[in-house]
Amino acid sequence: MLDPVLRPLERAIYRLCGIDPAREMGWQRYALSFIAFGLLGTVFLGGLLLVQSRLPGYDAATLPTPMTWDLALNTAVNFATTTTWQAYGGETTMTYLTQMVGLAAQNFLAGAAGLAIGSPSFAAWHANGRRRWGTSGSI
Repeated sequence: MLDPVLRPLERAIYRLCGIDPAREMGWQRYALSFIAFGLLGTVFLGGLLLVQSRLPGYDAATLPTPMTWDLALNTAVNFATTTTWQAYGGETTMTYLTQMVGLAAQNFLAGAAGLAIGSPSFAAWHANGRRRWGTSGSI
């Protein structure tokens, strides 16, 4: 239904990123892409946390806790690995913009990336099991 609208956008993104949609990925490239995606998300989130005091919506009166580099790194790594361990004071450290664009997005994207790794891995394991034991399998 949305193919006529989204297909040109998808092609444009592929061209911009240099992706050939007809070329398949081996497991090594797939794993490297997963690691690069996680690292880019961590760097983006860490940078966003460090510059939040210069972004719209920052009010020093309502956000008294400063975001230090080590706290930004800790938070970025924790959200990139989906552990979401919080060593900061929520609304006293993060702006709403940082929470929405940074934390919520990274929380979703890291989980989605984990599913993107887990689904093919499970499918390969399931296919191996069928060949080895001669069952059709069901999930």
